[in-house]
Amino acid sequence: MAQEDIERSVESQRRALLAVWAAMMASLVLYLAIPLLLPSGRPLPRPGWELLLRTVFWFVAVAEVLFLMWWKERHLRPAPLLAGAVSESDIARALSRGVANRIIALAVAESVAIYGLVLALIGHAQWDQYVFTLVSAVLLIQLYPSSGAFEEFIERARRRAI
Repeated sequence: MAQEDIERSVESQRRALLAVWAAMMASLVLYLAIPLLLPSGRPLPRPGWELLLRTVFWFVAVAEVLFLMWWKERHLRPAPLLAGAVSESDIARALSRGVANRIIALAVAESVAIYGLVLALIGHAQWDQYVFTLVSAVLLIQLYPSSGAFEEFIERARRRAI
């Protein structure tokens, strides 16, 4: 794989990730609109489940934020992705792995907003939804597939190919 091919492949992958990222950011607006468009939430079949679900979703959301902090350092930086890459095929696999890892991170970040949507639909927890959606938006912004991160990947790949 020639250097120009690597650069084209990296840019193509970045554009695809950018489309996924934009769709996820747009979905946050929809998640906020859905409870406003639907009738008031219906109570759950068993009393007390709303509080239990609220507690569980808060715990899971905090765990996911901590997981994303770890995941970002371990699986999204060019250095760990390119560790051990010596051939052009290794570099291509590292790029694919990096894209897959970023999609996983984006999905985890968006899931926080989905928890907020569920809470708003079942228990009138509008403020929880706003907080969860804001946290999700911040995480997604941090995961923006910037050209700088991909240029760093290209530069590190170029150094390995020399």
